[in-house]
Amino acid sequence: MYRHISKGAWVFSTPDNGWQVSDCTGEALKAALMLSKIPSEIVGRKLDTRCLYNAVDVILSFQSNSGGFSAWEPVRAPRWFEFSHKEGSNI
Repeated sequence: MYRHISKGAWVFSTPDNGWQVSDCTGEALKAALMLSKIPSEIVGRKLDTRCLYNAVDVILSFQSNSGGFSAWEPVRAPRWFEFSHKEGSNI
């Protein structure tokens, strides 16, 4: 099965889960940026800049043509399929 990129993403539960989530990645990125403003003597070592860039890359990869962001993987199905198969409905 094809999986979307995960380098730089944060997952909902544990790293063993492996499914990256755009919301979790965005919140973790925001927290990392906020913590980077506090002296390292208090919060510890800052994340490497490359890790922050990887998180941004993952978030942008979830952006759809309409400008919105999907939760865990980018839209791949044609538009007609999305209208006929709403998330959470039984197929």
